[in-house]
Amino acid sequence: MCERMVGLLFAALFFLSTPVAADVLKVSDCWSRASTPGADTGVIYCSLRNEGENPLVVEKVTSEVAGMIMIHDTVHHNDMVMMSHLDKLSIEPGEAVQLKPGGLHMMLTGMTRALVEKDVYQIEFLYSDDSTATADVRVGSIGQLVAP
Repeated sequence: MCERMVGLLFAALFFLSTPVAADVLKVSDCWSRASTPGADTGVIYCSLRNEGENPLVVEKVTSEVAGMIMIHDTVHHNDMVMMSHLDKLSIEPGEAVQLKPGGLHMMLTGMTRALVEKDVYQIEFLYSDDSTATADVRVGSIGQLVAP
């Protein structure tokens, strides 16, 4: 009985000390544009805010609607607009990051289905501490420029 209590105590201490980045990253206003017929790519925009005391590092984003989701930044160079892939997205404590048209965004590739206006789908964030969080993404119209 005593060994069992000690085991439970160690398990409780382990879970209390495990990082919980999912509890401190506040994700809001996630949205995508509806996809055009036959499209293989899409985009996600949202607001991310680190309400914790430590930096958060988003290492991967996944969803059942795409084979891959990459974080990109829009870069203007010599009158050209290009996308620059980010391996990870670091968010400092108290910092808010806005993913929006013409700036940071998440690129969906290898889409498994069309994104239809008024649909909602989920994405999952994987952090450097191996914790995860999910967020709902609302689908706006094809020409949407702001969150629906």
